Amino acid sequence: MEESLKLYTEIERVGFGKRLGSSVLDFIISLLPGIILGIYAGAAIAAFLLDFFYDEAQLKTFQAGFSGDIATTIIGFVASLAGIVFTSLFFYILEGFTGQTPGKMILGITVANMNGEKASIDKLLLRALIKITGSFVGIIGFIIFVGCFLVLGEKKQALHDIICKTAIFNKSDIG
Repeated sequence: MEESLKLYTEIERVGFGKRLGSSVLDFIISLLPGIILGIYAGAAIAAFLLDFFYDEAQLKTFQAGFSGDIATTIIGFVASLAGIVFTSLFFYILEGFTGQTPGKMILGITVANMNGEKASIDKLLLRALIKITGSFVGIIGFIIFVGCFLVLGEKKQALHDIICKTAIFNKSDIG
């Protein structure tokens, strides 16, 4: 009897508070590895690019003069980009295959289909791709941010959830 009642009871979706908490945790968790990887990868890539495009005499000129600032800028830019790419890829793969980021795991929430059933990997990968891509594309990123945190609405879905027909639930509620 209890089982039949459970079938007709809608599972409660997670709203603003836990989703924001998850995002904050993900940001904090990704910061240190992103910075460390960014520094090492950025320095290696920048050194390779400088070596590839300039001969030894030009590099000595770079190091001796004002142009050294250009090399530092390149290293900083590539380091930042490498850190962002790494953390984005990590979160894309993790959330795409498991429905959870580290922040979601800590808070015990997960992505599932709108009815609370486990979502397919292709749906999770598409959702993660839309979420991450939108974050990098100017106005779309802003719309996704607003969609994530301000316009969850009565159905408690962000823009990428609406597009992919997913929602966030407490993991303990998902079968």
